[in-house]
Amino acid sequence: MSLLRPLLLAAVSVGLAFAAPARADTVSLTFLVDNAPSTVKVAETLATEFTARNPDIEIEVETRPGGAEGDNLIKTRLATGDMTDVFLYNAGSLFHAINPEQTLVDLTDEPFQADVLDIFKGVVSANGRVYGAPIQGAMGGGILYNKKIYATLGLSVPKSWAEFMNNNAAIKAKGGIAPVIQTFKDTWTSQLFVLGDFYNVLKAEPDFLERYTANKAKFATSPAALKGFQHQEEVFKAGYLNPDFASATYDDGCA
Repeated sequence: MSLLRPLLLAAVSVGLAFAAPARADTVSLTFLVDNAPSTVKVAETLATEFTARNPDIEIEVETRPGGAEGDNLIKTRLATGDMTDVFLYNAGSLFHAINPEQTLVDLTDEPFQADVLDIFKGVVSANGRVYGAPIQGAMGGGILYNKKIYATLGLSVPKSWAEFMNNNAAIKAKGGIAPVIQTFKDTWTSQLFVLGDFYNVLKAEPDFLERYTANKAKFATSPAALKGFQHQEEVFKAGYLNPDFASATYDDGCA
């Protein structure tokens, strides 16, 4: 299982200097992205296309680890004034953890914002000012099912948590197959059951997002929001996870 995270393209503080120009008539900018092959390919393509249209500006793509390690690296570089000119990051609540008003360029009045949906601006804003721009399309997380195993056992793709757990029980009963593959060495993959259930949280508590951002609601005290964590606990206690779930990588899970 994996979670495709929403990403944010953000420029760093005006107080940071641009990299030294490669030539007297050329400006060189740095662009930090995570090291996932798909992300690097998009970043390098953007850099190439941008320079083709703006030959006086060169873009140098840098990579960083994903997960908690990459998150800590970003916060450290922002705090020490060593961040790249542009970087890729998460929208939403994590966005506020990097203190956008202190570390990012205010992009509210940029002409391109006329083409950005207001729903996106809301998750990259602080005190009514916009500090980010979208990159790629909207993404979501989901569960992948092994068609061969499901066909062999006569299972159907579940439409509820109860059906999902019943299918897992049938797979475990067959023996020799882990019903649920988890890959917690890449910590970001552990979010799936929690974030994937957020539609149900908003259905039960439509104002949860606003209250959570204002520190007036918590996952631990919201029955609807807590369910995602309880689902994670259920598959573990039921013995449905692969034995190496704590050390398996995302690539291991895909394989």
